[in-house]
Amino acid sequence: MRKNLLMILALTASISYAQRQADIITKFGSDIESISLVPATGDVIVKDKNTITNYNPIANKTTWSINKKDYQSDFRSTTLGSIMSYFEEVVTEIEVLPRSPYARITLDNNDLIINILDGTVLYNSKEAKSRIIKTNFIVEDNAILMLTADEKAFNFLYLSPTENKIKWTTEVGTQEKMSVFKSIFSAGQEANEKILKVNNDLYITVKGFLFNLNTTTGEIKWKTDFKIQDFFLSQNLKNMIVISDASSLISSKTSVNILNTDTGAKLWKSDITTKFVTYIEDWNDRILIAHNTGFNFYSYNDGKKMWKKDAKGKAIKRVIPVENNYLYIADTEMNLVNQEGTPQWKKFIEIADNSEDEIYFLDKVDNNRVLYLTDTYGNMVDYSTGKKIWKRNIKFSKKRPIAVGHNEKDNVFLAYNHRKIYKFDPNSNDAPEPIGDKIDVQNDKAITSLEVIDGSVICIVGQNDVIGVAPDGNVIYHNTYKEPGEAGRRLLKSAAIAAKTFGNINAARQNVIANSTYTMSYRDSRGNLVESTNYVFSEEDRAKAKRTLEAQQAVMSGIDSEIMPLVQKRFNALKQTADYAYVFARGTEGETTQLVKVRKKDGKEVDKIAISNNKPLYEIDPATGSIYYVYNNELRTFKVN
Repeated sequence: MRKNLLMILALTASISYAQRQADIITKFGSDIESISLVPATGDVIVKDKNTITNYNPIANKTTWSINKKDYQSDFRSTTLGSIMSYFEEVVTEIEVLPRSPYARITLDNNDLIINILDGTVLYNSKEAKSRIIKTNFIVEDNAILMLTADEKAFNFLYLSPTENKIKWTTEVGTQEKMSVFKSIFSAGQEANEKILKVNNDLYITVKGFLFNLNTTTGEIKWKTDFKIQDFFLSQNLKNMIVISDASSLISSKTSVNILNTDTGAKLWKSDITTKFVTYIEDWNDRILIAHNTGFNFYSYNDGKKMWKKDAKGKAIKRVIPVENNYLYIADTEMNLVNQEGTPQWKKFIEIADNSEDEIYFLDKVDNNRVLYLTDTYGNMVDYSTGKKIWKRNIKFSKKRPIAVGHNEKDNVFLAYNHRKIYKFDPNSNDAPEPIGDKIDVQNDKAITSLEVIDGSVICIVGQNDVIGVAPDGNVIYHNTYKEPGEAGRRLLKSAAIAAKTFGNINAARQNVIANSTYTMSYRDSRGNLVESTNYVFSEEDRAKAKRTLEAQQAVMSGIDSEIMPLVQKRFNALKQTADYAYVFARGTEGETTQLVKVRKKDGKEVDKIAISNNKPLYEIDPATGSIYYVYNNELRTFKVN
């Protein structure tokens, strides 16, 4: 879990207890350059000047080590440097490949692929006088797809870790060709790099160009000659929906078209060109597309609209499928239409007073109601009639942030705004009122989140406050924190801490759409929504992926019989809500910045670690709560008290 563990950015405090010393200090041969937590095992890979080492916290020992000089390359190339600069990649020194026991290690002039269970080097780019640009683990084939660059060209390499060999190499383009691509297509937004595998077809974007590869032979079946921002595969596997940036010097535009997956040819003569795309839904034989000026069903074959008229409204910025209907927002209003495009409410409902207002929640809730929470208003609407439950909206202060949450125990929705917490109960006809008195927040403008812990504590977190409130509005605890010095402020800019779980790190299919700007939903032949991340994938691929994961588990069991129970235990622990907030705080002595661990259920500060530099190296293991912090050549382990 990289420095992204708990998006709190909360600052620093008056703390009454002594700073705790590290439970374990492990010294390495020289100053540590980087560390990386292995999500599955909890091990820490440590890179210093001379070695790459795997540290096992449970056994408190190193299990393998690689001497960097054995793999260091003195190969330097101006040409290769020019090719690499085209990609402008942010290099992570240690990259653990999701859902795999493999990692990419970046050295000064070389790259390695290693097995992180035993330290075996599977690929060494020094031998090919090349560099690795990107790596993707293909779980179905237990293979690693690499995009590499040598002095002449870019190449795809397909590495089989079990056989420890390259199965095929395919040239993507020469330096000259890729430079032409760069000059012609440099305008517009960059695509989020994405990869998708179905049967023997591998779809991958490289700098916005979409490639279709055969994973058996490495043959490039086709590639686009235009850049795309995103792509989605239809559930019948015949159509590829592509979204492109169609902007010019004077306007910002987005275009949509359909490609034939066999040939890569466009199926529609003309793109749908619009200011922005809001929602896409695949129905196997047709597709629903919502965009700035309306939404409608389109035929996959010819792109013709299937409703006589688009759904009413302009600036359609969100569409939410609800049962067999669609709830949508047009400008500052919302309405409901059925699958034929017929409005289900007599009139639009105003939910904001500005089209730029943020929408924090909009969906159907219990008691046949729709709840909306925006920068401006909060209210509920009868789902059948569109009539407001309360005549007057709850009006929020736009000058203050809004943080929303859900108490699953009481089934009520909560919204914090301007020192007040409002309760929205789907089963009550009483207009929402603030629960309890105003909260004396130190920095109300810096509140970032609201979370309900165990149904009994409403935890509100900001840059200067960590607050626990009971469901009746009584404040249980309130920790206030002082602003750090300049060093602390620089630290906050360099490291964001955000909570993540094993589930969302390793969620399906190598995280293929996790970073996409757009998403696509799927409906089966009965019109029911289905899980988009798995629906388009074949039974053969799912079976192969399962076999790969089972084989990995068997290997891990053979190496250490204690690993597999640990992996399961970690998985179970990581599925739970994070119990702690991590707060950057100014220490009581001078300008020392500290990392403070606060327990959300009672506000107790259970740990305090001195941060001695402005760009700290640390990892937080959410499964165990342990913190690993680097100080010069020391890896300091702070265990849960």
